[in-house]
Amino acid sequence: MQTEIEAKWIVPDLAIIRKKLNSLNAVMAQTERLMKRRTFDYPNKSLQKIGGWIRVRDEGNKKH
Repeated sequence: MQTEIEAKWIVPDLAIIRKKLNSLNAVMAQTERLMKRRTFDYPNKSLQKIGGWIRVRDEGNKKH
């Protein structure tokens, strides 16, 4: 299995970020889509205690 690294930020004004990326000639490699996720843990929260969780993600309509 490949290792996945994911980073998330709270962006109060997405237009500012888009403008900055455009000024740097950034290119959107994938179109935006809504991805819903659901996280799970054991009833005793043993995964949370070690900083972990189990995630199932619906990546929406993904065309290959």
